[in-house]
Amino acid sequence: MPQDIFKSILLMENKSLSHELLPYFEYKKDTPTPSAFVQARAKIKPEGFEALFDGFVSETTDNNAKYLHKGYRIFAVDGSDSYFPNPNGRQYNLFHIDAMYDLLRRTYSDVVIKKKRTENERAAFIVMVEKHRSDKVPIIFIADRGYESYNDMAQVTECGHKFMTRVKDIDSQGIASDLGLPDTFFDRSLVLKLTRRGTNEIKKMKRTDVCIRHIMGELDYLSKDYDRKAPAQFYELPVSQL
Repeated sequence: MPQDIFKSILLMENKSLSHELLPYFEYKKDTPTPSAFVQARAKIKPEGFEALFDGFVSETTDNNAKYLHKGYRIFAVDGSDSYFPNPNGRQYNLFHIDAMYDLLRRTYSDVVIKKKRTENERAAFIVMVEKHRSDKVPIIFIADRGYESYNDMAQVTECGHKFMTRVKDIDSQGIASDLGLPDTFFDRSLVLKLTRRGTNEIKKMKRTDVCIRHIMGELDYLSKDYDRKAPAQFYELPVSQL
C-alpha cells in the first residue's frame, strides 16, 4: 500500500532496511523484502513527499496562542549539507538543505533543497519568507550569518514581519561595520539608507551619516537602473526595531 511506503520511511531509525521493515509490518509472513520495498519506493516521485510535507504544515498551522510569543510566530532558519549515496558511482553527491523551524510548535514549516554546487542560502531564505507575505499573524525570523544580506532583511520587512539576524563582527566588512557600534552589549535603533549611487556627493554624505550605504549587490527594492541626473534614491531599512 502506498501509505505504508510513506509511513515506514518517515518512521525509519537508521537501521538496515530489513530491520526497519520487520517491526513496522509486525513480523508478518507477508512483510515485503528489502528488494520489493526499494522497487516500490522508486515509483514515488519527489513531489509526493513535498505534497505530504505541505499537507502536514497546513494541518498544523492554526495560530493557536500557545504557539505565539507576544503575538509573534518564531521561525528559525539554518542551512546544512547532506550526503546522499548514489548507486551510479558519482563521487559528488552533496546537497544543501535550508530549513525553517517553528520554535514554539517544534515542527518544520518549510525547506529548500539544492545541489551543493547551486545552493544559495540567501535566495532560499527569500523563497521561504515570500510564502508568508499575506500572513495575518506576524513572524520573527531568526537567521545565522549565512543569511546576512540587505536583500533578505528587506524582504522580511516588506512582507510585514521582523527579523533577528546574526551578523559578522563589527571589524569585518559586514552590515555592522562602520556604524560606530560598541564592542559590548548595546541596544540601538538604526535605519540604514541604501543607495546604488556612489558619487562624490554620496561619499560626502557618508562622512556625517554612517547609516548611508552604497550597495552594488542584490536588493530587489532598489533598481540597478537609475537616472544619473536625478536625485539619489534611497531605500530605508530599519535593522533594530521590534
